[in-house]
Amino acid sequence: MEMEITSAQRCRPLTVPQNRGNVFSQMGVRYERRLFKAIQALGFKAEHNPWFMYTATGFRPQFCSPDIILDHDQFLIVVECKLTYRKQAEEKLLDLYIPVVKLATGQKRVYPLVICKNLTPFAPTPSLSLPEALTKSYVDGMALFQYLG
Repeated sequence: MEMEITSAQRCRPLTVPQNRGNVFSQMGVRYERRLFKAIQALGFKAEHNPWFMYTATGFRPQFCSPDIILDHDQFLIVVECKLTYRKQAEEKLLDLYIPVVKLATGQKRVYPLVICKNLTPFAPTPSLSLPEALTKSYVDGMALFQYLG
């Protein structure tokens, strides 16, 4: 059952208990931080882990936090970071983050981008540069970029 998101708004960051997680989770968090710093170094306006509260039909209010949102003046790009490419990253972007960010910001032009370090045989062909990935996201509605940092 696909949930229909009916409302969304920005909210203060939630206090999430610090769980050390497993080694792979820690590696993923470090990768995400390095990626965010690299994006900022390129001069992009970016926000790391913004928090949103949203409501879906038949559900109580819930919270989510996309990894990165790039503000490209005329549109927004919502980035999902993964150490290893997973199809679920695209699904999460399209089914949750994009509708929530659109509703919360009032911006109609919001596009998805998956950035990962490791590709799998099932991954689509990645863009060769971040600007190319941003364009592909805007034109095709989804893009993949491999950041090795």
